Amino acid sequence: MKDLLESVIEYGTSFGVEFVDMRVQDTTGTTIRVVDGKTKQLMNSHNKGAGIRVFIDGSWGFSCTNNLDEESLKKATKTAVKMARATPKKLKTKFKLNLPKPTIASVEIPAKKRITETPIDEKVRYVLALDKSANESSQKIVNTNERYSDETGLLVVCNSDGTYVETKVNYVAATVSAYAQEGDIRQEGYAVEAGTGGYELVETEVARKLGETAAEKAVRLLKAKPAPAGKFVAVLDQRLTGVFIHEAFGHACEADTILAGASILEGKIGESVGSEAVTVVDDPTLRGSYGYFPYDSEGTLARRKVLVKKGVLGEFMHSLETSSRMNTEPNGSARAETYQNLPVVRMSNTYIEPGDWAFEEMIEDTRKGIYVKGSLYGYVDSAKGQFMFKAEEAYLIEKGELTSLLREAAISGLILEVLGNIDVLCKDFLVGDPGRCGKSLQGARVDDGGPHIRVREMVFGGM
Repeated sequence: MKDLLESVIEYGTSFGVEFVDMRVQDTTGTTIRVVDGKTKQLMNSHNKGAGIRVFIDGSWGFSCTNNLDEESLKKATKTAVKMARATPKKLKTKFKLNLPKPTIASVEIPAKKRITETPIDEKVRYVLALDKSANESSQKIVNTNERYSDETGLLVVCNSDGTYVETKVNYVAATVSAYAQEGDIRQEGYAVEAGTGGYELVETEVARKLGETAAEKAVRLLKAKPAPAGKFVAVLDQRLTGVFIHEAFGHACEADTILAGASILEGKIGESVGSEAVTVVDDPTLRGSYGYFPYDSEGTLARRKVLVKKGVLGEFMHSLETSSRMNTEPNGSARAETYQNLPVVRMSNTYIEPGDWAFEEMIEDTRKGIYVKGSLYGYVDSAKGQFMFKAEEAYLIEKGELTSLLREAAISGLILEVLGNIDVLCKDFLVGDPGRCGKSLQGARVDDGGPHIRVREMVFGGM
């Protein structure tokens, strides 16, 4: 394949363009969804094709094809050239690409039990077992929804500057949502297990008990008191810490958002944006995590990025385009969902680094507040710096002790104000909230986390 792709790249440069790159995908995957004991979706997919970009004087042209023969690839390349040439005169911003040193690499995300060697009926039995265990946990469970997905295969990135990177990928994910009801009160419990690797990821005890975990949480919340509204000291668990830093802050650090004038962090590199206790990292090199990747979708080596160091904004996440336009180096943050999508700036594993407090010590030190755990959904406006998250569950903190279980708790506020109000970070660091993040009509596998943290003041909304 290497000779064919390099030949097509050379064909693209013969049109006198500045840069050509190609992303080739040949992956297979399985998706299974069970709702209330019935299999609603059972799908095997095969994504095979190439996406070709051409760059001329600040303008991109893009075309894709699901045929990997030489004629089809050259035809798509010629189409991309025509598209790139059609728009430069209309561009307000023109720039030259600042390319890193070319990379030649071949890597594999390891799998102990290969996804393709696991029979489909075994995967279906696993999902049905999750549903059964959720329903059998309590008679109060009224609805269940389970989803299993996997993907394995080859991704190739090559360009006219000499980069040629092959990555053999393996991903697995399983989720359960269980709903319990008692009278007019209805509550949801959610559990997930996902990562890079093979089918062994869902053969662990934790993965086998996802149904019970989700159901027990939903049933437990039926007895919870409604959360109060107002301003309180807030303690966030590792998952909600991760959701906050990913959604409320991470998106504001994506350089394309900066260039679009849609981020509160524009022009703030080197400035204080939070408490001195806070260091924020985006790290795609965490092996085994759901957001792990060795090279991004432009063939740039993935690396750990310290977005905030001791409260000071250090860097943004970049693609080839955004780094060129902002006169800095690309840092491996360009990602495309499939060969049919253009790479855009995305997060990977985003987290707050831990501190040195014990969780019990922090609770004892908090005379009155609310401890919030997990997240069901939320809203973020990166341009205005506002956010709102609905927590999975919460507990009242009274005189240094966890007391009443609460439901319907939601937190909201101004992003930079909350970062500045973080005064305690625990040492119980965890990256463990895998999911898919949507942007530009495509999804990306991500993970997030951090330690338990305490915020001096946060706005709570109850029922």
